[in-house]
Amino acid sequence: MHLEAPNVKVLLVDDRPSNILALESILQDSGLELLTAASGEEALRHLLRHDVAMILLDVQMPGLDGYTTASLIRQRERSRDTPIIFITASSPTEAYVARGYELGAVDYVFRPIEPHILRSKVAVFSELYRKREQVRQQAERLLRANDELDRRVQERTAELARTNEALQAEIAERQRAEEQRTQLLAREQAARAQAEAAEARYRNLFEGTAEAILIVDGEGRFLDANPAALTLLAYSREELQQMRLEQIVAASGNGTDAPGVTLQLSDYWRGEFEARRKDDSLVAVEGQTTAVELPDGPVCVVGLRDISERRALQRMQQDFIAMVSHELQTPLTSLKGYAQFMQRRATYSEKAVATILSQVNRLERLIGDLLALTRLESGRLELRRAPLDLVPLVRTSAEQVAQLAAEHKIRVEAPPQPLIGCWDQDRLTQILDNLLTNAVKYSPGGGEIQVRVDDLGGQARVTIVDQGVGIPPEALPYLFRRFYRVNHPHTSAQGLGLGLYIAKSLVDAHGGQIRAESAVGQGTTISFTLPYTPPNGETHTTTDLLARSS
Repeated sequence: MHLEAPNVKVLLVDDRPSNILALESILQDSGLELLTAASGEEALRHLLRHDVAMILLDVQMPGLDGYTTASLIRQRERSRDTPIIFITASSPTEAYVARGYELGAVDYVFRPIEPHILRSKVAVFSELYRKREQVRQQAERLLRANDELDRRVQERTAELARTNEALQAEIAERQRAEEQRTQLLAREQAARAQAEAAEARYRNLFEGTAEAILIVDGEGRFLDANPAALTLLAYSREELQQMRLEQIVAASGNGTDAPGVTLQLSDYWRGEFEARRKDDSLVAVEGQTTAVELPDGPVCVVGLRDISERRALQRMQQDFIAMVSHELQTPLTSLKGYAQFMQRRATYSEKAVATILSQVNRLERLIGDLLALTRLESGRLELRRAPLDLVPLVRTSAEQVAQLAAEHKIRVEAPPQPLIGCWDQDRLTQILDNLLTNAVKYSPGGGEIQVRVDDLGGQARVTIVDQGVGIPPEALPYLFRRFYRVNHPHTSAQGLGLGLYIAKSLVDAHGGQIRAESAVGQGTTISFTLPYTPPNGETHTTTDLLARSS
């Protein structure tokens, strides 16, 4: 039986044409017939001629305001049950809200209007109206069909015997009962399927989220936990279900009560605290509790996020600021002292100038390391590759460092032929300066520093060997990390802990590798390789590079 789709009408009531136009623009593509009224009186006249699915009614109107208009609409039998949504530009008081709902309002919409919210609300009531009209049409057709069936039955009743009439009545009753049973079974199966689908969606979201989530009852007992929570706390689900929330709360991270200590299901709590894992270790977490009403009773949803890395980053930032302040203050204090010394004496001091230049060079290296770190971290480091002979570059860097290290002898061993590759000269100089300066710094007793340059065929290798204090084996894995410094009792060397990190980053950018070998008291050997050709597929033979450099 085909049912005609009813024509859905929506009445828009507002004394301002601009507001009417805005409502029409929002609802123009919704497939609805939009009726407009500029006053409460005009709206009532519309309702005398039309049945509407719903009314969008402005509260503030001259003459008949929205509430008075709604009261008159409710007095008419034809429009008594028509849904009304009040539109207002300001939040009404509780008294006005209560009055609106007493007059049959189903909702409020506040200006400025969110189009998608208004469309959603209108769509719901429009669909309800369509369903109601379809049910009414079906009822009318069923009534006509029943009337026709009754007429035919009456015609046949005269021809049938009472026994036949009783039999027909019994058959009809059994059929109706069977249909009702079938319908009830179908509805029950559909409801069960919907419940199972909803449960599956909830479980997938609960199990799949990366944030640790625990469900706690009103007395703080764990009811459930997702895999992220089990991983964070290192408990099994069965173990947690035998525990209470306060058993995993070690301490508050911000001075406020942690959840479980003063758990109130009607409250919302958020803060940081230390969570206790199964092995009794502590992990810093950011927690949040939210009360949820369920059919079986209220529960509390506890969300936990591991913030250990964030705290470590904060500590690293604080340590870095303190370290930079100290490293910059030391040479500045020396510079100021020697400058004031020469100012008071009004004379030139070779020692003072040498010290000033030394401290300026130190400041320059510190600032250069910080700038290099900034470029590396922001991804703005660019290599200006050009044909370059590695041997004279190594000799020049060794000579410059040797001038500042009178107690050390730097010996360079290199092949007689040029070793030319496509490299960035400034970055290679920075690598060599950092490594040679480190070798001098961690060889406080002086001695010889060997620098070897080797040709390995497709790449060159530079090796720097010192006879310094050496590096403990447990520190070697962290040697090239940012801000990492080896604390050794036999040297007072200072710095930002960036030199080796920058050297490794620049070697990596050239497509090479860097490694370190060391033993305490036996010195350190650091070597790095540099491919002659760029790692991005651009190839140059050594002959080509030599020709281009000449």
